[in-house]
Amino acid sequence: MAKPMTADQFVKALRAEGLHVVEHPGWRTNNRNHKGAWGPVNGVVIHHTAGRNSKSLVFNGTSTLPGPLCHSHLAKDGTVTMIGNGRANHAGTFALNAFNAMLNEWSNHPYPDRAEPIDANARTYGIEVENLGDGEDYYPHVQYDAAVRWAAAICRFHGWTADSVIGHKEGTRRKIDPRGPVGSSNGPQWDMDQFRRDVQKRLDGKASDGGKVEAPKESAGSGSDGSKPASSSTPARYRVTINGLEYGYGAKGDHVTKVGKALVKRGFGRHYKVGPGPTWSDADTRAYAAWQRSLGYTGKDADGVPGETSLKKLLGSLPGKRASKPKKVPPFPGRHYFRPGATNTYVTQLGKALVKRGYGRFYKVGPGPRWTDADRQAVRAFQLDQGWRGSDADGYPGPETWRRLMS
Repeated sequence: MAKPMTADQFVKALRAEGLHVVEHPGWRTNNRNHKGAWGPVNGVVIHHTAGRNSKSLVFNGTSTLPGPLCHSHLAKDGTVTMIGNGRANHAGTFALNAFNAMLNEWSNHPYPDRAEPIDANARTYGIEVENLGDGEDYYPHVQYDAAVRWAAAICRFHGWTADSVIGHKEGTRRKIDPRGPVGSSNGPQWDMDQFRRDVQKRLDGKASDGGKVEAPKESAGSGSDGSKPASSSTPARYRVTINGLEYGYGAKGDHVTKVGKALVKRGFGRHYKVGPGPTWSDADTRAYAAWQRSLGYTGKDADGVPGETSLKKLLGSLPGKRASKPKKVPPFPGRHYFRPGATNTYVTQLGKALVKRGYGRFYKVGPGPRWTDADRQAVRAFQLDQGWRGSDADGYPGPETWRRLMS
């Protein structure tokens, strides 16, 4: 429980966390304080916009739901725009068990009860992350990283742990956000347990006053001209060779264009005036440096010249290497293996796949060979995240649920 941040404190905390913050005109007085309480605050709620170009919408709201609809808007390129300062119509009502998990910073965030007695608009900060919410539109790494930093900034200011962060769908049964793959269209679905782990890693590893950052190290290729990385004020002008291909200033080839297009797709296109193209330029270096920083690299490890680790994360695989064969999906054994009282190895196999996909929060022990309500709840959560409803999201796997989990 804490007193809400002032507008100046909010902006300062976000910028100290390394975020690019833009102040929407009028945001400092944009609130719903005349309609209800604002504070004390207890947590952070993550939303998706369910649309594109939503800044005006979240600032003004609609005739039935007046703005602000959040405190901050997060664009695909990682830009944070301040929208509201005070009570906002972002969360609505929450289930008591969900609110208590956030309030008491429980490591397990339960499936929300049906009753919703808590005025979450009065007690939480909210961010709207630009995304269609259709389960296919993905969150670029730079956007996801900015969301982590945004949540961490608030938790750091108030002295909270990451378990004070909750997804909208974790507070109420009425919502499905945040939803969608992270990093690429084939990436893992946004998982709030993983998101909280990422927030906590940032809280544990970086001080907001500019203290030393414990960053990962790049595994670089071999320098092709023997020059050293340039200073941070000048784009790096050396090259490396990775898997037989050159990267860095002056490197040429289709693989250079591929890197540039991947950087644009992930939200770093602002560094290009023209391009990207087949010749590595300073624009490529600046864009790649921004990508490296989004992964947590600092100093010479974020000079804009690729290392093997960051390049593989950007492209999914290293050009020149033979693509791995697609994983063979085991055949669906049949619905009767997944019913109350059933005990078999397929239940264990299904449970392990659910845990790997980020649905382990439903299991207190296991998963194991006996079908339990934990398995059903985990399957149902997965089905809902596919956009299925009604009988298609009953918590019992069919052939398509099995195929998607096992692929």
